[in-house]
Amino acid sequence: MQHLTPFDPNAAAANDAASPASRPPWSRVSLTARLALAGSLMLLVVLAAVLASQISRDLRAARAAFVQQTEWRARMALADIADQAVLGDAAAIRRRLERHADTAGVQTLRFVAADGQVVANFRPALAAPVPPWFARLTGLEPRALSVPVAIAGHRYGELSLQVLPAEAMARIWARCVEAVELCLLATGLMLALLITVTEAGLAPLRRLVDAAHRLGEGEHDLRVEPSGPREFGEVAVSFNRMADRLDAKVQALREGDRERRTLAAIVEHSRDAIFTKDLDGRITSWNSAAAQMFGYSAEQVLGNPVAMLDPQPASVDMEALGERIRSQRTLGFEAERRRADGTVIEVAISVSPQYDDQSRHIGEISIVRDITEERRQSRQLDWQSCHDTLTGLLNRAEFERRIDTLLAQRTVASHALLLFDLDSFKVANDSCGRAAGDDMLRKVARLALEAVGTDGFAARFYGDEFGLCLEDCDLREAERAAAALCDQLRAFRFTWQGKSFATTSSVGVSLVGAGTSAAQALAEADAACHAAKQAGGGRVRVWRADDGELAQQKSEVLWVSRIHAAIAERRFRLMCQPIVALRDKLCQPHYEVLLRMVDEHGKEVAPFQFIPSAERYGLMPAIDRLVVDMTFEFFARHWGGREGEAAPNFSINLSGASITDEDFLHYVEQCFSRHEVPTANICFEVTETAAIAQIERAAAGIAHLRGLGCKFSLDDFGSGMASFAYLKSLPLDYLKIDGAFVKDMASNRIDFVMVEAFNRIGKELGLATVAEFVDGETTAALLRRLGVDYAQGYGVGRPLPMEQLVEERAAAA
Repeated sequence: MQHLTPFDPNAAAANDAASPASRPPWSRVSLTARLALAGSLMLLVVLAAVLASQISRDLRAARAAFVQQTEWRARMALADIADQAVLGDAAAIRRRLERHADTAGVQTLRFVAADGQVVANFRPALAAPVPPWFARLTGLEPRALSVPVAIAGHRYGELSLQVLPAEAMARIWARCVEAVELCLLATGLMLALLITVTEAGLAPLRRLVDAAHRLGEGEHDLRVEPSGPREFGEVAVSFNRMADRLDAKVQALREGDRERRTLAAIVEHSRDAIFTKDLDGRITSWNSAAAQMFGYSAEQVLGNPVAMLDPQPASVDMEALGERIRSQRTLGFEAERRRADGTVIEVAISVSPQYDDQSRHIGEISIVRDITEERRQSRQLDWQSCHDTLTGLLNRAEFERRIDTLLAQRTVASHALLLFDLDSFKVANDSCGRAAGDDMLRKVARLALEAVGTDGFAARFYGDEFGLCLEDCDLREAERAAAALCDQLRAFRFTWQGKSFATTSSVGVSLVGAGTSAAQALAEADAACHAAKQAGGGRVRVWRADDGELAQQKSEVLWVSRIHAAIAERRFRLMCQPIVALRDKLCQPHYEVLLRMVDEHGKEVAPFQFIPSAERYGLMPAIDRLVVDMTFEFFARHWGGREGEAAPNFSINLSGASITDEDFLHYVEQCFSRHEVPTANICFEVTETAAIAQIERAAAGIAHLRGLGCKFSLDDFGSGMASFAYLKSLPLDYLKIDGAFVKDMASNRIDFVMVEAFNRIGKELGLATVAEFVDGETTAALLRRLGVDYAQGYGVGRPLPMEQLVEERAAAA
């Protein structure tokens, strides 16, 4: 076993404080500097030894060469003046010796005649070829040489020569300088290499030292990446293990307290009610959200059975509740609970077992969310999706669905369909306004419900058109019921603000049973109703297959074949009407795409003539596809590849059937891709009635198209709706106020207030508002004052063919 010396922090601190002054200077030099200095010295010593050896060899060779060179120079000079010495031509001797004196290294060149006369004496001024210290270091001295001039035993004089070994010293000096430069270069490279290698090798150690300091300062999550030499890697691994153990101990101390604090904060500030129960179902904790939701303070509920929150506390089986808690199950369910004031709320409850620090099961945690409003809105939306919100009757889609449900039962019984509309509705609606018309429709709806009783169901299709289905009813009973309804409506008088209106109706009757469909029966009843109206109204007409007049009426009402042919031959013409900004900053050009059908003879057919039949028989998705394709094709042809200010925005109307059709939505995506039309330049419109008929599917379709980058507008807003709660469910960009309120707002105070209210609703929802049927500047000024964003109508711009739009924009540019 190893014994460790106890650690004395005071002694360690004292040693650390004293160590810098007590350590010798060499110990304060970094390891890198030490290695670099030692390596450099070693290299310099080796290089110096090599240089000395080389210089020694060069000097020996230079001395031998210098002796030979001096003797050679003397012989050359002697040979050159020998003849002139015999002849005694002093001038020639001087000229020739002067040439020899000009050669490198000659210090003295003299000729003395036999009689002692100095004939020539040259001492050239020589520059020192090397520094004096180097000359002394080499040991090369000047060489003096005297040679007698004698021929045939007769002496004519003496030639004296002294030569400095300048060339040898210069050559050796140059070699030394070159060698020193190479030594310095090698030393520099050696230093760089040593420093680089040393720094790289010591980097892991420095990181380890830095990590140790930071760990001591509280960075317990710090770890060192093992790198560098194997020894450093092992040290790093050991350091990380030590840090892990230290961090684990610190975290273990903090974790419990942090978890308790975090859980307490979450529970206390949660928007959901959170409370706990013991194994017997008694409340043990109660957060502030629970106090707010149920109206009980913590003091009022702690220790009491949770059954006190049940609408019927006495009916709660506490024993069964205790068994559920002890089963440790996690459950989620919805239920009703009672508040302190006695009101009952709908809640979503999630329960899970509760454990203490020793993992012992001690009770149950309940998380409760109030879904009362959510459920109310859901029920309201469900109701609106299958009812006419003005009258409370079924809408057409639900009416047909219920008929199909009856037919699916495959019974032999027949059912009667009664379809009627009001002959005088337009008179009352136009003379007294929409409010009067709406009131009239509501009262007629009550009469329809009385007529159908408990033997069927009633619906309002659109406008003043109603439908009744009498279950298990034969033709005779249906005719009696239709006649009674016709008499009842004839006896009803509608009164509004002192004005009284007689009410008559045209009733069409058809039977539906095995082998027929809701659509076919409705078409037959529609044809019979129309025939009754054409016959003067206020009467009943029964559909009979052998009635030629009704058959012809049916074909005229439906227009089905004509619409199919127009779609197949693309016999539709696009028009556009400008949507004008009422404020300068809203300057992006915007147009609504309008549709005209062209009949077999090339004449235009107004939408109101074929759209109802197309909607009734499911042809609108095909028409909508054609309109989208034609609009995108037109856009790509004239503004392809241009976005922003260069291209206008177009609003395209969609039917309720299209916006809820997934295939249609995919078709729109394909059109965007095929024509390369920017999604930001396209806005789709759907009417308010179509949107709420299937609110959830419509909202999903709108969200899908907006997800592509398109805008979306709700058209005809305010047209007979009794509640606008559905608006919160629709992801919209624009709200188009129904023109029926706009056209007379300058003269009708009620219409003005309604437009103001609709605009305010749009603004509160963050939507831009558009007013329809704007007939002049007076109405536009009122809309501008109310803060409406856009105007549309004959007063600001009439519909024009799409091609004419291009021409006008080109002329304006």
